[in-house]
Order: sequence, then structure tokens, then C-alpha cells
Amino acid sequence: MNFYYPWIDPRVKQVRPEQLIGYLRKHAWREEGLVREHFYRFRQPAGPSTVLVPTPEETDDLQLCILDAVTQLAKIENRYAGELLLELLEQPFAEIEPKPGAAMSEAMAQSANR
Repeated sequence: MNFYYPWIDPRVKQVRPEQLIGYLRKHAWREEGLVREHFYRFRQPAGPSTVLVPTPEETDDLQLCILDAVTQLAKIENRYAGELLLELLEQPFAEIEPKPGAAMSEAMAQSANR
């Protein structure tokens, strides 16, 4: 995907949700769990701000959602996005818990196929 605006740092395309989640955990953001089916919500340690991180499932708008999360995070932390990208791209991938109810849905699907 090419972004319409040329001033968007193309390295943002390399950021994965697992790296964003690892960064937020490392910086003590509070995990509030899965919201709106495809997003994890994190709350700022000392404030009311939240960041939505997309699940790692491949969707048409995954890169735009990551771009939005990086933009919000840079604004909240009062940092340049390029500076934040450097740190995010060095961040190891975080372990992500499966979506709540995923095992239940799979079990129901298997029993329906019998």
C-alpha cells in the first residue's frame, strides 16, 4: 500500500501490531482488552488517553489502523513519529492472547460439522 501523503514515513508499513503491543506493555500502558472485535485498547499510565491497536489479522485497512495508532501514540507522548518508529521497529514481537471466545467458537463449529 502506498500512502497518499508523501510526508508519511514509509517505515510505518513495517510496524506490526505485535510490536505496538510490546512497546505499550514495556512503557506500562494498561491493557483493557479486545474492543470492537479487531482492536486492543491500551490506556495511558498517567492519564485518560487511549490507543487502539489492531489485531494482527490481515485486513484491508491494517496499515491504516497501524498508521493511526502510531500517530495517536506520538501525539500522546509528545514525540516525533519518526523517533517513535525507530523504537517500534526495534521492539520484539509481543505474545498476544487469543481473542476471547475464540476457542468456544471453534468448538461450536466442530460440533456443528458432526
